Amino acid sequence: MITFWKALDSEFDAGRPVFLAFVAKCSKGSPGTPQARLLVRQDGSQLGTIGGGVMEKRLIDFAVEALRRPDAAITLQHLSHQKNATKPSGLICGGSQSNILLTLKPTHHAEIVKEILAALESSRSASIRITPEGLELVDSPLDSAPQTTFLEDESGWKFQLNLVNQRRVAIFGAGHCGQALSEQMHRLGYHVTLVDQRSDLELPDRIRSITTVMQAGAEDACRKLHHWDRTAVVVMTHSYPTDLSALEAILPHQPTFLGLMGSPSKLKRIFGELRESGISKKQIAQIRAPVGLAIGSDTPEEIAVSIAAQLLQEHHANAIHEPDFADHIAS
Repeated sequence: MITFWKALDSEFDAGRPVFLAFVAKCSKGSPGTPQARLLVRQDGSQLGTIGGGVMEKRLIDFAVEALRRPDAAITLQHLSHQKNATKPSGLICGGSQSNILLTLKPTHHAEIVKEILAALESSRSASIRITPEGLELVDSPLDSAPQTTFLEDESGWKFQLNLVNQRRVAIFGAGHCGQALSEQMHRLGYHVTLVDQRSDLELPDRIRSITTVMQAGAEDACRKLHHWDRTAVVVMTHSYPTDLSALEAILPHQPTFLGLMGSPSKLKRIFGELRESGISKKQIAQIRAPVGLAIGSDTPEEIAVSIAAQLLQEHHANAIHEPDFADHIAS
């Protein structure tokens, strides 16, 4: 999400307005789902999507025209993805969606955009609230706030987008596999934190631009991480000792998922030392190892896909638990 708002801020820095669209609600079959968002620049280029196809093409054309007008009205658009609907989207996939459309101008909205960016960078529990009257930043406790809410009645409507991404992953280890996984999880919409204690580590700009990088030891990083109850953790550091120290630091925080990359011999040694250090069998059994679905992955990119697939399973609570190495070690 921060990439989206940074792109908006860059347009403001250049003195250019932007057009935004958010999917406020949808019904089954709709290609646009809540949390989907689209940014359109004056030249017609875009960032994000609200469903694609002819619907999105029409909206981009509308956005380019809207950016030429002096007014900046906020509107609610209801569309049906049925051929003979009263307000057809141009798609025939079924379902419907409601989009919130607004134009933001640097002369009017620069301050609120800076506030949004600051909230994102600090992981503040806050939400963007949009009504026909405008948008504002409001505090919203994460434990009681869904990612999006939309209310509409005879008095009007209100849309709220929680800025704290509830899809979160912390990757301990910024080697080839860690970098590949960070890119994969970013593409899937996760907030990605990449942790590595090596002071001489050089990361490509593309990695730094899409992740929160912590060049720190595991204990220090764990103290700085937020929202453990919504964070999946994958340990894939450059050495066996740093894997072990990372696990010892992470386990007390009880992340939603904890995976460990490694060969059977390496995993056996790590779990043995965890037991010797006083870690309970129950805690060890919570470690998914080797992390990732068994798809025959070999390269960093393939390993990233296998881990991402497992994290998606866990996130959607549809995983069929298959016994893995940690289950046998803990028994």
